[in-house]
Amino acid sequence: MESITIDFDKMPEKEKRVLGDTLYAACKAFYENPDNLARYNEWKAKREAAK
Repeated sequence: MESITIDFDKMPEKEKRVLGDTLYAACKAFYENPDNLARYNEWKAKREAAK
């Protein structure tokens, strides 16, 4: 499988905002789910305990 390289410096500002808005909405929806938030908090606690 060939990797894809994106030059964000060449991306129009409007496209950057759309990409950012889309990513934000997806993250927000993910963490609004209590099961996902609980799994994240468990992962974070294990990671912090390993330090």
